[in-house]
Amino acid sequence: MSKQYGPETMKELSSFVIDQIYAMKATVDKEELDCDALLTRYMETYLVQSEADQAKQVFDEQLAAGYDYVADVNYIKPAVVENVSCKQNVMRGRLASADGDRYLESKVLKRALH
Repeated sequence: MSKQYGPETMKELSSFVIDQIYAMKATVDKEELDCDALLTRYMETYLVQSEADQAKQVFDEQLAAGYDYVADVNYIKPAVVENVSCKQNVMRGRLASADGDRYLESKVLKRALH
């Protein structure tokens, strides 16, 4: 989506989604709501070295550009990624807040831009 809509739009959308996740958690905590709200994280792993390198390069570029939403992403060192992910032959991994559905994110973005 970044290529289609541009990095600034993706930055704004990603920041909005992450802000909403933490705002919902804060509301549940503050209001002491009895609900099934659970803040989770997801792990993405790369089994192909070229894909792992490309993902890390994009992350580094976004970090260097000052995109604040990448602060939510943790890259796992190759030396420990197999232990953390419980998978074998993993080249690299990353953790981030589980923001629900990327499909929903793309629908929100398309609706906002049209």
